[in-house]
Amino acid sequence: MDDPNAYIDIPQAIGQLSQPSLTCPKKRLRILCPQAPDIEICKNTQCFNFFDRSWLQATIDEFKSQKWEVVKNYKRIGLTNLRHSKYGHIFLALLPCGASAAACRMEELRALSLRRFLIVGIGARLQHNHSAGSLFLIDQAIRDEGTSLHYLERSIFAHASFKYSDEIREQLVNCEMDFTEGLSWTTDAPYRETLEKFLYWQKKVCLTVEMELAALFSLGKFHQIELGALIVGADQLTSNGWIDCFNSPEVILTKKKVSLFLCRQLARS
Repeated sequence: MDDPNAYIDIPQAIGQLSQPSLTCPKKRLRILCPQAPDIEICKNTQCFNFFDRSWLQATIDEFKSQKWEVVKNYKRIGLTNLRHSKYGHIFLALLPCGASAAACRMEELRALSLRRFLIVGIGARLQHNHSAGSLFLIDQAIRDEGTSLHYLERSIFAHASFKYSDEIREQLVNCEMDFTEGLSWTTDAPYRETLEKFLYWQKKVCLTVEMELAALFSLGKFHQIELGALIVGADQLTSNGWIDCFNSPEVILTKKKVSLFLCRQLARS
């Protein structure tokens, strides 16, 4: 019998996506988090996920100032459980940077029965009409990375959860927050963002470039969980090169506004 994998063009083409994995995040969790959260996690329980440790801590502090209490920190998986007497439980997590590492951590968080994740991060701006500190609600991402191929068949785009994104959009509008909704470019290689690639995706009205969203959206689709994404535009790509704006006052202000939005609006919805 002929080997069905004898002629493959990429390693990810071996086998079927429906085949189960030999590795299991639940087994890993027994080491990383032997005392799992002792609460009933429902399908609407939210988990806000950050890549920036200081931004995460500032957001936790904001929650605490609004009478949310820290129930427990699960430090080995970067997870904090908070509770409010009126609004119930919520989780905030620190994700590692990069598609594959972030996807591994998301698998572990999913194994805790969490089903609704908001990704909160920063990205480089591709459009000249968006200034530093612009806020983007990302509804789809270009799969210019490798991790997503382990979750979805080959295609150009991965999509956020439509339902969750709709809810986030509604809450942003209710808060009168300025934002732009659209497409992000996910890459594994930030130092290979060439002029040709930049011009191509800029022409396609791509808003930002980052390193994780396509993989996480694909994971969400595969496992049928809800993922949304808010990205703050920081640095800028141009045809003349790269402009570093990470620590600009505008970026810092928008990050604070997002923290307030999460605490005072989205966590209460």
